Amino acid sequence: MIRSEAMSRLISGHVFLKLDLLQPSGSFKLRGIGRTVTEAKKRGACGIVSSSGGNAGLAAAYACREVGLPITVVVPETTKVHTQHLLRHYGAEVAVHGSEWNAAHAFATRLAEENEFHMIHPFEGISTWEGHATVVDEIQSQWANATLSFPSLPNKPDKIVTVCGGGGLLMGIMQGLDAVGWERVPIVVCETEGASSFSKSFESGRVVELDRIDSIATSLGSKVVSGDVVAAAVSRGPERIRPFVTTDQKAVEGCVALANDERLLVEPACGVTLAYLEENAEGLHGQSIVLEVCGGSNISLPILQQYCTAFDVPISRSVGDAFSL
Repeated sequence: MIRSEAMSRLISGHVFLKLDLLQPSGSFKLRGIGRTVTEAKKRGACGIVSSSGGNAGLAAAYACREVGLPITVVVPETTKVHTQHLLRHYGAEVAVHGSEWNAAHAFATRLAEENEFHMIHPFEGISTWEGHATVVDEIQSQWANATLSFPSLPNKPDKIVTVCGGGGLLMGIMQGLDAVGWERVPIVVCETEGASSFSKSFESGRVVELDRIDSIATSLGSKVVSGDVVAAAVSRGPERIRPFVTTDQKAVEGCVALANDERLLVEPACGVTLAYLEENAEGLHGQSIVLEVCGGSNISLPILQQYCTAFDVPISRSVGDAFSL
């Protein structure tokens, strides 16, 4: 976890970046998926099947390579060739099925049953959630260390800013906050307009399934969020769970600013957290915040340049430029 000078200056406070994009598989997913794969191996699994538009499959493939299990990853047609190449690089067999994750998952489930392989869900499961919760253990200890360099820091963050696709990371953060005694720390949950299944579910108080995914943030591309996650979030209430929805363009702007100011290459599903910070900078004045930099597996410099062209985003953009134009 590092302090961002540019983002801290933007809000006249402290912004720390939790760098899960630096996990070996490229995202936070290795925390929980890695734990689940390891446990499956111990229970005698002879093979793994995973369904994923990217990061969960990459985490499963990496973990399977490390423990010596064969794996098939079923991805939807929207999954980039770049990501499919990475999956094969880790030794996974890649099957492409369906126009979005839900269809890929249904196919993967049948495949696992037919071959008697262990099915790894990309965001459900107690073991996976427990693995994701370790991010809060680390944030707590790293926050304590940061107070030595920044004595003005409070004893805990004012809020944690993260994202939600299927909800596994959010569940892990909620459980992690409870475990370390930070249960009152608010969580900002970011999505893009075309993939806002959590926001709609939270506002409704029940699971709401989207008709389709219409966003370039494919890692957020689950039409429905885990029912357990929605229930846990609703029980915490709006004071502790705060949905935030923005556009694909703002997410791309966040990616570019992170690249220029922090030397971090992330995907739009991650850039959306910076969009929250920029769009709410005035209201966040003087606060101390943690941004979960969740991953960058589904991105490359050419892909980011394509997004910049599509959304007319200057490749030289920096944090806070929206307020100086």
